Amino acid sequence: MYSRISYSFDVLKPFLLRQLTFVSLVFWTAVLVFVALADEIHGKKTLPFDVPLLHAVHDLSSPRLNDIAVFVTNLGGAPFIIVATLAIAGGLLYLKKKRQAYIVLSTAGGAAVMNYVLKLFFARDRPSLWQSIITQSSYSFPSGHAMASSALAFSLIAIAWHTKWRVLAMILGAYYILIIGFTRIYLGVHFPSDVLAGWCISLIWTVIVYNVFRERSVRFWRSRLGLR
Repeated sequence: MYSRISYSFDVLKPFLLRQLTFVSLVFWTAVLVFVALADEIHGKKTLPFDVPLLHAVHDLSSPRLNDIAVFVTNLGGAPFIIVATLAIAGGLLYLKKKRQAYIVLSTAGGAAVMNYVLKLFFARDRPSLWQSIITQSSYSFPSGHAMASSALAFSLIAIAWHTKWRVLAMILGAYYILIIGFTRIYLGVHFPSDVLAGWCISLIWTVIVYNVFRERSVRFWRSRLGLR
């Protein structure tokens, strides 16, 4: 019996090690990027890429794109995120997937609280390079829309990671995250560094939440490898 368990662990160990390495790399990369951004922003600096990227994106503007950007950016706003989060969590609870529902709720809720606190701490003014077609009154860093949308997308990717839906979740999640971030820059209400910081914080928080709620067993790996 002991030799059987030992063999199973030896087979599982490389997979578990790769998973841990990947998660650690993603986590600490996001941490380092955010720390670097926060250090610059705390010094009241504008990063070298902020203004050039804002101008480059603004050069694409047109009445048609303006209408599309306003519609799309609302898909990353608080009303949509709240409704979507509650609907997804409710569906998961209905399917008796409590752990997954808690991950989605905790990730989205925690991201909202952290965004509020971070905005007050850094108190960065929004860009004022041109008159935006929408009005925003809160501080700029980090982007609330980027943070909320990525928190929701990352949580869904996390709960789909060990399922057949992983690739689809990653593709749709990445598209959603990028397009919401783009609209915030296009509309001139956020610096690119605001958006990047929002993504980093959400990624960090998602990794923490997922590891708190995940099932601590090797059952998945045993079934994946056909072990008895």
